[in-house]
Amino acid sequence: AASFGASGGPPTVQLGDASMAAAFTARSTHVGPVAAVLRLGRATLVTTVQMFKILGVNCLTSAYAMSVMAIDGVKIGDTQATLSGMLAAALFLFLSMARPLRTLSRRRPHASPFSAYALVSVGAQAAVHLAFMVTAVARAKAHVLAETGATLAVDYEADFEPNVVNTVAFTSSALINLCTFGVNYVGLPFNEPLSSNKPLYYTLIGGFVLFSLAAADVVRPLSEAMELAPLPGAFGFEMVCMALVDGALAWAAERTARAVF
Repeated sequence: AASFGASGGPPTVQLGDASMAAAFTARSTHVGPVAAVLRLGRATLVTTVQMFKILGVNCLTSAYAMSVMAIDGVKIGDTQATLSGMLAAALFLFLSMARPLRTLSRRRPHASPFSAYALVSVGAQAAVHLAFMVTAVARAKAHVLAETGATLAVDYEADFEPNVVNTVAFTSSALINLCTFGVNYVGLPFNEPLSSNKPLYYTLIGGFVLFSLAAADVVRPLSEAMELAPLPGAFGFEMVCMALVDGALAWAAERTARAVF
C-alpha cells in the first residue's frame, strides 16, 4: 500500500509495498523477463486475432446456411446441431492451448482484428466458402431434380427429415468449419506450429476423415447416426474433392493476405 507524504503530495511507494506492477516485476539482473513478457503477450494477441477471424468467417457462412438456405426448407437435425456445437467447442479449446515459442521473433503480429489484413482475409475466405456451399447445394438440387423430376417440397412446419440437400448443406458446413480453424491457425514465428499442437492437429484430421466418410457414404451406419441421407452416384466423392479445392483456395487467400499486409 502506498502512503501519502507529510505535505499531502503524491503517494510514495515504500520498499516491499504491493503495487499494480507486481505482476511484471522480477528479481533478475538481466532483461530475460522482458523478452518473456513480450513473447507471451504476442502469443496472446495472435491467438485473440485468429479467434476473431475464425468467428467472422463462421458467422458469415452460417448466416447463409441459416437464412438463405432456410427459405428452401433446409433444416438441421438435433444430432447434427449437437455434433457441430461440440466440434466447434473442442476446436476453440484446443486452439487456446497453443504455446508460444521460446525465441522472440523480429516480426510484429497484427495488432487488431479490424486491421486491413484481418478484414481482407476474412472477406476472401468467406467468399471462397460461400462459393463452395452455394455450388454444392445447387449440385444437390440438380441431382434431386434429375432423379425425381421435381424439386423438394418446402414445408416450414414439417419435422426434420434427412434428404440430399440437407446432407450436402450439413457436411459442407462442417468441412468449412474444420478448414477455417486449420487455415487461420497462426504458428511460426509466434506460436508452435500446428503439427505440434497435437489435440488440435488430430481433431482437424479426424474431423475431416469423419465427415468425408459420411459425405461419401462409405460407412452407412455412421451416416445414419449423423442423420444423413445417401448421396446419389459419385456425388459424395465429388463433395470431398470440392472441399479439398475449397480448403486450398482459402489457404491461398489467407497466405496472400498475410504476405501483402
